[in-house]
Amino acid sequence: MADNEVSSLDANHPLFLQTSDALGLVLIPLKLTGPENYALWSRAIKLALRGNVKLGFVDGSCVKALYMHRMQKKVWADFQERFDRSNLTRIYHLWTAIETLRQGTNLVTSYYSKMKDLWDELDVIALLASCDCEESRPSVELLKNIRLLQFLVGLNESYGNIGSNVFAKRLVITVNEAYAIVT
Repeated sequence: MADNEVSSLDANHPLFLQTSDALGLVLIPLKLTGPENYALWSRAIKLALRGNVKLGFVDGSCVKALYMHRMQKKVWADFQERFDRSNLTRIYHLWTAIETLRQGTNLVTSYYSKMKDLWDELDVIALLASCDCEESRPSVELLKNIRLLQFLVGLNESYGNIGSNVFAKRLVITVNEAYAIVT
């Protein structure tokens, strides 16, 4: 591109440099460590790049004819090929962690936060149904009920009556409501 074309770029143009586009700037605090956190890292970096109007350089939506530098796309594809293969293994480890997580000596708040972090990571990797459409509603309700049960099962025995009270209600409550009752 000629110099006069670059100086007249719109702020939404991928080649436009924002003040935040500094060399060596850390976009996200999450460091890619391998397959165990690739899905979370990938989602976080995509959100950061989208916010800076630079996602097209790694997802291929900026075509080579318009932009001569496609190296970022190759790097992104390499990361995906190396680290995105073990989703099933990571899902297995997350499910195991969720099923074995217990409150123990932790406060309910700490226990719930750990459980919620595991669920959030599982949601990113497993891409579960989350829309409010008629077809997905039974799956979403089942998932909500499973998470309620997982939370209640991991509570200390001193909260045993909470489970009984929850199940005595006419309508099944959400895990967030159960957490509010417990705290």
